[in-house]
Amino acid sequence: MKDNSQEMIKHWNIWFTDNLLNYMNNHPDERLRLLFKPYASFSKMSNFFGLSNSYLQDKRKHKWAKIAIALSLLDSMKISIRKIINDWKQIHSDLVDELIKAEEDIIEIINLYEKLFNPKLSPFSWIKKYHPNLDLNYFSNIKSFDQVYWFGYLIADGWITLVRKPHGNYYEIGFGQSKRDSDRVVEFCRALGLNMKYIKDKLTECALVKSKKKSVFTVITFYSGNINDKNSMANNLINLGMNYIFDANKGIRKKVPNFVDLGDKNLMLAYLLGFYDGDGTRAYNQKDGRICPSIASSVRSFLIQIKKYFNIKNTIQKTTTERYDFNRNIFIRGTGFKLNLGHDLFKMMMSIKVKSLKRKRIPLESLNRPKMTAQRKWLAEIFTKEELDSLLDVISPTKTSELLGIHRETLVSFAKDVYGLDVPSGSYYNQLATYEQHYGKDIPFYSELNYWTNYLCKVGKYSNRND
Repeated sequence: MKDNSQEMIKHWNIWFTDNLLNYMNNHPDERLRLLFKPYASFSKMSNFFGLSNSYLQDKRKHKWAKIAIALSLLDSMKISIRKIINDWKQIHSDLVDELIKAEEDIIEIINLYEKLFNPKLSPFSWIKKYHPNLDLNYFSNIKSFDQVYWFGYLIADGWITLVRKPHGNYYEIGFGQSKRDSDRVVEFCRALGLNMKYIKDKLTECALVKSKKKSVFTVITFYSGNINDKNSMANNLINLGMNYIFDANKGIRKKVPNFVDLGDKNLMLAYLLGFYDGDGTRAYNQKDGRICPSIASSVRSFLIQIKKYFNIKNTIQKTTTERYDFNRNIFIRGTGFKLNLGHDLFKMMMSIKVKSLKRKRIPLESLNRPKMTAQRKWLAEIFTKEELDSLLDVISPTKTSELLGIHRETLVSFAKDVYGLDVPSGSYYNQLATYEQHYGKDIPFYSELNYWTNYLCKVGKYSNRND
């Protein structure tokens, strides 16, 4: 029958829920009736079918009875039935045959509703047409590095939006990257089985203040089922920690991720790697100039959870951002937080075998290599390691840096971090000064002192160098 009038919809919804409840309450096998009993009421049987608590009961009420049950939810009901009955078969080995028959009977009722009523395609059901190879259960039981990696990436750069339709409310999942990292969107689609034909390029609505220029953003979006479908991909992600709250001040849903322990340290490293590829950066430590991988989030509690799980000693730092909104022609300031991961943890992340973002991968041999600033490059040009070691034997870093026109800390960090030298203590140079004061040119190291003093004067100050 193809009469989709509201009265016909109401008729089949009541017929459908009546038949499901009658089957549970009146099954000929008393043992099965006992198994069905916790679900055998209009108010409770939605849980048996993997739906929100009152979904099927609401389908009998005047307000909702004339709205069809979408194909996506019918499919979800079948999945839930198979799972529950499979669990029962493991526990009640003496009822295997009866349970198999019960599964077939209930699914037949669902199929009959679908066949007689022929419900229209919901946005979720369009996936069968536009994304026929999508693995709808990709995040339902994540056990592989790839699954966890993409979940972590979604926490950083993915989103779940609520789409309101006449026949129900649906979730839509999105994932996007800047144009230069568009290969990540391609790899995401390949992993989940999404049709790459629907990858799109869009202009961003905001830009960094420095550029004041719209940039290209590569995205993929797809429907992910009715919000009442507990087995939808969106709800799987939400259950894993991709949470949202309503921000009353801004009138929008805001992503507030929650860190979930997956029970395996290596899986959690893959998760962190995915999040790093999305919201991580290869910064440099201002003190020693070394590469300093870090992650950022607007939710401090999320970084606290990561810090605690991985036993990260670094403190969480508060940051500020400023972006230009083209639509409103205003600058928007925001507050965020940053956490330096440390080299040891980052090395463990790099050992995870997933196809991560090349741009943010750091060769392990480069992790301990200090950043060569312009001043450090200049120091390397005027001193070999041996020469600087000999100089610091007779002239203090304070006097040397004064003659070179650079900060003392710059010279000391260069000696330690680039050349690996041990710089003598202040008391050592105080003793040299005392010798020089008492013995003048008769001190044993006078020739070395004179040579290096003349050399420093010859080299000149950093600010006077010729590039």
